[in-house]
Amino acid sequence: MATQAVTALAARNIRKILEDRGLTQEWLSSASGISMRTLSRRIHATHPNGTTLEELGAIARALKIPMTALIARPSASNIEAVAA
Repeated sequence: MATQAVTALAARNIRKILEDRGLTQEWLSSASGISMRTLSRRIHATHPNGTTLEELGAIARALKIPMTALIARPSASNIEAVAA
């Protein structure tokens, strides 16, 4: 999978999990230790910037999910299960 595709997939999955859980980017920024400006760039809807493994790990820990869930291809079961 190309880097750009992984970046877009992670951004989409993170936004979906936040939305499903009723969480904000501000919350995730605080919980993950990633600055709001950086986080906003990483999960931008149309032009997300590349996310480092360290950032993905921090986001996964904040959301209490496996890091692999952030880069999983969406399906009705895997994202909804993680978002719960």
